[in-house]
Amino acid sequence: MTRIVGVPLTRAAYGHPEEQGGGAPMMTSADTHSADAAIIEPNQTAFILKVTRPDEAEVSGQLMMFYVAITTSESEALTVVRRVVKADAIVEPTGVRLSQQTASALNLEAGLARAL
Repeated sequence: MTRIVGVPLTRAAYGHPEEQGGGAPMMTSADTHSADAAIIEPNQTAFILKVTRPDEAEVSGQLMMFYVAITTSESEALTVVRRVVKADAIVEPTGVRLSQQTASALNLEAGLARAL
């Protein structure tokens, strides 16, 4: 989605340059998000996984984090996340998935894990 800068909020801001006297609206790439940042193929899904590990600094004695990975299966996502966390961490599926729009907003890449 491209943000239009320097144009009053009129029809020109929604792709109607004739409202500006015929000139095209000024466009900027600042704060612009590429829809292709996280391309999820039809057989891929962004899985959210729960990671817990012992941590004496936590009141519960456990540190809990959430990771996301774009993969073709939840078991593959578990493998991807297990590769990036410490050996004593427990990685569990949550049954939750991110939408394509959210995955793109987070600039996720297929096959990589990212902490949320």
